[in-house]
Amino acid sequence: MLDGHIILWLQSRQLTVNEDGKTTDMRRQKRDMNDRAFQKGYQAGLVGRDQGTCPHTTQAARHYWLSGWREGRSDSLDGFTGVSGMHCEQQQ
Repeated sequence: MLDGHIILWLQSRQLTVNEDGKTTDMRRQKRDMNDRAFQKGYQAGLVGRDQGTCPHTTQAARHYWLSGWREGRSDSLDGFTGVSGMHCEQQQ
């Protein structure tokens, strides 16, 4: 159990303590959540799902998910899906 003074110090530094006792930077954790929302949105757009299927209700996460969806949808329409999306030089 952490002392109250230690908890306040961690909060002032925007740090959290995870289950295994390691500290995590809350800013990095938030960035990772936004990156995950973008990646999930990209995957949804790539396979052709509707943008209305966005599971996020917070404005920031929804923004990142929709940005990923638009990029994935664009890549899908350009034909960058599956094996056809792999680019390599032709060997002679």
